[in-house]
Formats: sequence, structure tokens, C-alpha cells
Amino acid sequence: MPRSNRAPGKRPHSRKSGRVGKIMSLALDIEEPLNDAADFVCALRLIGQGIMLDDKGEGRAIAAAAWSASHRLEDLRAVWTKMLEAARRTR
Repeated sequence: MPRSNRAPGKRPHSRKSGRVGKIMSLALDIEEPLNDAADFVCALRLIGQGIMLDDKGEGRAIAAAAWSASHRLEDLRAVWTKMLEAARRTR
């Protein structure tokens, strides 16, 4: 009966480079939509501020929603950056 090269009960080592490469690729795919979303939120905030300058109350809600969304996007960008740094360190 042929014997294997490894000891019984031991599992072969998995390759991290393939998984890290896939994570890095997915993270880089997220970059463009993330930047687009940040640009749209910034434009929305500017629209709301412009409407508020005309002394119309409608702009306040738009600016507030855009302000809240911009904070959420900043949090998302921070997580995205940490993910990229972690993937780079494990390479």
C-alpha cells in the first residue's frame, strides 16, 4: 500500500495568497462605487444648503439627510481602508 508524504492526521497547509488576492480584488472593486456614493452625497448636501440659502425649509431635511449619509460613508471608508491594510499585511 503506498504511503503519503505527510504524517497521519495532519492536514495540508492552505494557501493564503489566493484568499488574500481575492479579498484585495473585491476591496478594489468596491473603491469606485464608494467614491461615487461619496460624491453623490456631497452634491446632495450642497443642493440642500443652496435651497436653505433661499430661506426655504425644504433644504434643511435634504442637508440633514446628506450629512448623516456622509458620516455613514466615512465609517464605511474607514472599514474599507482597514480591510485593504490587513490584506496588504498578509501578502
